[in-house]
Amino acid sequence: MSVPRLRSLLLITLVLGVASRPAIANIGARPHEDFLRQQIKDVLDHPAADVELKAQLKEAIDRYDAKFSFIDRIWKTLKNPWVIFGFAAQAMFMMRFVLQWIASERRQRSYVPVAFWYFSLLGGLMLLGYALRQQDLVFTFGQALGCIIYIRNLALIYRRKKTLEATQQLRARHHASLAEELMEDGLESPTQTHE
Repeated sequence: MSVPRLRSLLLITLVLGVASRPAIANIGARPHEDFLRQQIKDVLDHPAADVELKAQLKEAIDRYDAKFSFIDRIWKTLKNPWVIFGFAAQAMFMMRFVLQWIASERRQRSYVPVAFWYFSLLGGLMLLGYALRQQDLVFTFGQALGCIIYIRNLALIYRRKKTLEATQQLRARHHASLAEELMEDGLESPTQTHE
């Protein structure tokens, strides 16, 4: 077999190898891979194949295997329900930034809505559960501390809200009594004002 023929076979093998790669949904079922590997082995073992051709073919095979073994690993990982849960938790956590960005854009200034802290807490608790499942001490510690901070911020927000409501009620009562004093003309008897 001549070197040009070997180069052509190499090109055809690589093209067929990439083209015959199964769809991601069918990873694991590789109908032509054994045939292609045998062709490649024949090219590599052929005495007429030059060293440069063999090196190029070996490099192409290694790149091909690395590329699709990575896709295989991703696919297998995505089949794990805990990984799906982890992505959902990360999406929940990320939504807090999207929410804060939208709220800030509407006000044309930096603003953190209360919902930001709820998304932070919910996403943080979900990520904490995922970190515990993965038994990752660093991730677990970081999310646990974050959840404490989110709860504290929500407590501070609601404490301030109660204080503002109490202050508004006091002001309303004060304004009402002040209005009554201003409207009083002094013609009423002292007994009528106490009744």
